[in-house]
Amino acid sequence: MNSSAGSLQYPPDVYSTYMSIRKSRKNVTARSESQDDELPRAKSSDGPSDDVDNIDGAVGVAKENKFKSILRAMGERIGKTNEIAECSSGPEMVDDMDMEFAGVNNSTNSFSDLDDNFDVTINTVEEVKERKFKNIFRPRGKKKGKNSDSTEFAGGNSLSDDDNNFNRSLGVGSLGVAKRGEFADEILDDASDKQSPETEGFWPADCYSFIALHRPFENPTFFLFGVLVWVFQIVFLILLVLRVAHLKLSTNEDKDNPAEGFFSTFIPSNVDTLSGATQYLSLIAYCVFANESIKDTVTAVEMWPKMKKVRKDDNVHRIMLSCAMRFFQGILAALVVLLLVISTQDAIDIILNFTAVNFISGFDDVAFELAQWGKYGPMLEAEAKRIEDLPAPPCICRKYQHIRYCWTVVPIALVLISLVSTVTYGQTSTKVWLTKRLRVQFEDDTNFEGYSGCYVLNPDSVQNRVADPRVVYDSYNENPKSAKIGYCRDERKWYLYKGDGLSACDILHVDNVAYSEKTYSFDIATSFDGSWFSKSGTPLEVYFFEEEDTLDDKQCSAFLGDGICNTNFNVDDYNYDSG
Repeated sequence: MNSSAGSLQYPPDVYSTYMSIRKSRKNVTARSESQDDELPRAKSSDGPSDDVDNIDGAVGVAKENKFKSILRAMGERIGKTNEIAECSSGPEMVDDMDMEFAGVNNSTNSFSDLDDNFDVTINTVEEVKERKFKNIFRPRGKKKGKNSDSTEFAGGNSLSDDDNNFNRSLGVGSLGVAKRGEFADEILDDASDKQSPETEGFWPADCYSFIALHRPFENPTFFLFGVLVWVFQIVFLILLVLRVAHLKLSTNEDKDNPAEGFFSTFIPSNVDTLSGATQYLSLIAYCVFANESIKDTVTAVEMWPKMKKVRKDDNVHRIMLSCAMRFFQGILAALVVLLLVISTQDAIDIILNFTAVNFISGFDDVAFELAQWGKYGPMLEAEAKRIEDLPAPPCICRKYQHIRYCWTVVPIALVLISLVSTVTYGQTSTKVWLTKRLRVQFEDDTNFEGYSGCYVLNPDSVQNRVADPRVVYDSYNENPKSAKIGYCRDERKWYLYKGDGLSACDILHVDNVAYSEKTYSFDIATSFDGSWFSKSGTPLEVYFFEEEDTLDDKQCSAFLGDGICNTNFNVDDYNYDSG
């Protein structure tokens, strides 16, 4: 180390540069006195000169004064910190030394060879300064979490008046004391971080993070805590499925679906317009305004590890396990939602079913929050708080989360809407889930015996089942008396009436033959087990047969107790053709 004024210590390259400037000034001054002429001016040329004698004497004086001020500033800092500042220390020295002498050569890391560069002409140096300033300090975005104002560049408009005078005297620009290469690399690193496809993130604040972060044998308490919450979710969702779809365990009320099969046990034959609209809107809202189950599915897709970003210390297998468990729970919840929607006829019940599913899907969030509050003990409390602030590994962080959200939610929404549309088609179709032919049998020796026989679907009544989902049945041609069976929406009853009208609500009292008890069902099959009354209110003994496979034209042409032995009636169900 070389010493300078007082007891201050300066870096060797700074001290040697200072002495070189003093020597250059003395040489210029000596030459000027011997020539008895005015100081020579720097010649304008296209490149740097090889002779330092061409430097203006006034420039030398300005250099020395400016450099002294820099050394004094450095001395003050060295005296305060007792540390030796290096000229290549980066942005920390910008406030003290806001200049760099026109580094047109490749050596920008020290000031030892600075004398050779001072005879660059104004035009050439300004051109070099502008080109290097543009290349190194291109406009770039501010890095998240850092203030770009904290870094100052000793060039351009940031120079003080004294600095501008000094630069004009030298005819050079200043780009800062820091090494251009290192400082430019830092800026490029900041820009590359901002353009990186992964973004910083944290582990989800739910119980699935316990599964992803802890081994089952090393930390069984944490791992089993996450698994236990998942088991509760799955069990409750399975119970809801069994409640809706199981043949024996189902608690559904009697459905009016006349078809035989698995789906007909819990899907109604039809629903009203309000309930149908609620089904579609509720499923759309379920996907657009994602609730807990949809968010769990989306999170599972977003957190699935990107293998090329996996680091050695990442628990990739447990991350996959937690994602699979989360995804399965979310899909199962979506299936439960679908079953509850298509099996419910009331609009309010449809909305309430969503509340039940959201309650179950939110177990993992609620359990994690209770763990943070210390309700499950200090060990789980400390771990839950740690997980909430724990940065997630790059392999599970994604920048374009809205794209993954769309790629996850849109297929789920399309599947749900497609399945509901399929159910709606079956409910409005005349081919499935609809009674197309039935047989009515009144008690013998009554005034209603003539209305016994088969009744078939009226083709005109099924033209617009969306507006009027209930149909009308006409008596078979071979029946002793002609009549129709239709539903009156105002009275909520099925009517057996005479006439040709298709609206049971418009019939005259004299045309009314019999009516059923109140029912809200859409298919007449539900009225088979109910009570029927004459128009005067007298209960009737009436029997219905809906075996459409056996109610062919031959059987519909035969009647009970007509004196003809019909083999198809000679069974116990028909009382052996009435004896």
